[in-house]
Amino acid sequence: MSSNNYWLYNQLRDKNIQLTAGPEPLIEANTIFGNLKIYTPNPAEYVITMEIVDKVLELGGNTISYPTTWCKASSESISYGREVGIQVMPHGKLLGRI
Repeated sequence: MSSNNYWLYNQLRDKNIQLTAGPEPLIEANTIFGNLKIYTPNPAEYVITMEIVDKVLELGGNTISYPTTWCKASSESISYGREVGIQVMPHGKLLGRI
């Protein structure tokens, strides 16, 4: 599986976030918000849909973080993510929280 998690993985590592796994297919980070299991979409997933939320759920993830330069999240995926316990947010929001 190809992963676009490398950029985010390096950003988190540079912030001295404790990373316990990653970057493929999920980054696992221990933060003040608990253990985040983060997925970053690949270029074919330029719109985050409910299907991508389901994919991340099957992988055991709890967060989808995406670059706003080429990707966006549908409002349905954000709402559905909340229902199933997956946060969907841009990289900037995730990095700002941590």
